[in-house]
Amino acid sequence: MSSYDLDQLLRLWSAEKLTNEQAIGQILLQIKALTKRIGDLDEEQEQARRAAKLTILCISADTFNAK
Repeated sequence: MSSYDLDQLLRLWSAEKLTNEQAIGQILLQIKALTKRIGDLDEEQEQARRAAKLTILCISADTFNAK
């Protein structure tokens, strides 16, 4: 099943060119895509958080060792 972007979906829906089943299927595809994007962003944010924490620990260790 091909997926329409949201603007296309709204145009087709308002023009009554989609059945209820097609509209629901398209909405589910939109939700699936958004869920994946949110998961990807969460993963990137967690990786950035870990990298920042590691950087802080390294800087703290360097500062401690310099004394």
